[in-house]
Amino acid sequence: MDENGDEKLLAVARHIAKTLGRTETMTDDILQIFSAFDGRFSKMSDKGEEEAGPRDVAALEQALKSLHRRVARFAAAERPVWSDTADSAAFLDTVDELVIILRDWEPVASEKQVSDLLDRASDLLQQAMFRLEDEFRLLIERGGESFDSFKVADTAAHRSDDSDSEGEEDGRVIPVANPIPDYDFVIDALPSGTIAELHEIAKRMVPAGYGKECSHVYSSCRREFLEESISRLGLEKRSIEEVQKTPWAQLEDEIDRWVKTAKVALKILLPSERRLIERIFSGLPPSFTDLTFMEVCRGAAIQ
Repeated sequence: MDENGDEKLLAVARHIAKTLGRTETMTDDILQIFSAFDGRFSKMSDKGEEEAGPRDVAALEQALKSLHRRVARFAAAERPVWSDTADSAAFLDTVDELVIILRDWEPVASEKQVSDLLDRASDLLQQAMFRLEDEFRLLIERGGESFDSFKVADTAAHRSDDSDSEGEEDGRVIPVANPIPDYDFVIDALPSGTIAELHEIAKRMVPAGYGKECSHVYSSCRREFLEESISRLGLEKRSIEEVQKTPWAQLEDEIDRWVKTAKVALKILLPSERRLIERIFSGLPPSFTDLTFMEVCRGAAIQ
């Protein structure tokens, strides 16, 4: 496209932006989209790599200005970004645009002007990742509160406690639950909607180089939940010395409870955590999911 064609395209873009614009940033955002559509971000030609021209760099700088405003708005938001579907989608789009810029401009990063702009893009991506980390934690905590998988495990642990006993009280027959023949079933430890949202965040954080932070937030939240569930089932943390000092008559009762809790933990809680991790981190390297699962369940397994 010649220079006159460029000017006409941008004039049309400005007219559309002015017509549709309802915020201070919308005009720049629409111009950025037109710029990208017009091929201004392309650095490669059929002949191989080319140097970035002045207009290319100007387009990059304009795009980063728009992205800076958007990242700043999300980073400073007082309420959770994921409390609004439109906001969460816009935030993920912003992260995707930053990643694309860093990827597509990397071949010409040796140019001083481009290098400085890419440093700005990296800083923006880091700010976005910090907020994504917070949102990831909030989603896990909120999901755990609204969907208590412990209730399922608690039911499984206690339905068979008195399965063989029947009695009468005040002349009435007390109904007794049937025993559970098999503990081998897996539950969804978080609501399906929350799992999908966590997956969208994880598949941005891990490839962008923030996998360690993502795994740490996930494992710390779910480890606490898992250990609390096991404790509520009746298996409290005790040292060997404490067990040795406990009278045998008391230990006999506790051992029976420990066995039931261990069955629930090994056949329901831990497999459920494994499936949850595989769903949230689907598509990521297996080694990453294995290490995350180990961090979540190590303490409970040792206990």
